Amino acid sequence: MRLDKEAELLKIIAALSASNRLGAYVPVSAHGDMRSANERLWFRQPARYWNSQVLHLGNGHLGAFSSFGKLLLETGHDSAPTRDYLRELDFATGIGAVEYSVGGVRYKREYLCSNPHRVLAIRIAGDREGSIRLKTRWSLLHSDQCAEVNGDTLQVTGAVNGNRRRFSITTHILVEKGTVTALADSLEVDSANAVVILIAAVTEYRAHAPSYGGADPVAITRAQCDTAAAIGFDELRSAHISDYQSLYRRVSLSVSRAILAE
Repeated sequence: MRLDKEAELLKIIAALSASNRLGAYVPVSAHGDMRSANERLWFRQPARYWNSQVLHLGNGHLGAFSSFGKLLLETGHDSAPTRDYLRELDFATGIGAVEYSVGGVRYKREYLCSNPHRVLAIRIAGDREGSIRLKTRWSLLHSDQCAEVNGDTLQVTGAVNGNRRRFSITTHILVEKGTVTALADSLEVDSANAVVILIAAVTEYRAHAPSYGGADPVAITRAQCDTAAAIGFDELRSAHISDYQSLYRRVSLSVSRAILAE
């Protein structure tokens, strides 16, 4: 099996209403099975069509949403044979994951969209020292855009097509060993044990008449990424699960076999 290039795309959406929150689509296979015992939906193949075969991640806020575009993760794995592919969404934690083996290395990705910290966090790791190499860049839908790379941060700004609201996407990379190189419009990771990609995206929307604008989206997204980077992925993950399960675990239903037999 080979990884479809579409499986290397992560669709990012951000609210253009009062919620101003993040969500993401993680491509999945068209065929899957439910492992109800541990509350996971899992697949053995990558998706071919992101718009109809995706698992949805979000931070629980509703609003009017518009797609910013695609975050491209270029790993080179799409041209190599892969084994033991698994893509899943854990309903108990609200975390998406992808695992597969290629070139003798087992890779694992985790995706979560944090409500407490307002970021999308992705952790990519391999079971071999220095096995993570990738390039990340944005392919946006909006014609008015500008990318600026500084150290381990990719900053994209612009205006939304149509309503012309200013937006900001801050992408910050943390590596376990390895290096991060700033290129013209992308960030490149080499020889890392693991990489964490933090993404914050908002518009200038504010719920104040008459303009319903005026926020500083760059200041907001940079502050969100700085806060998330300071606490690290493990704490982000724990806070996300705690927040998510405060809602997910509110109600449970248990039907005994005796009742079912009747």
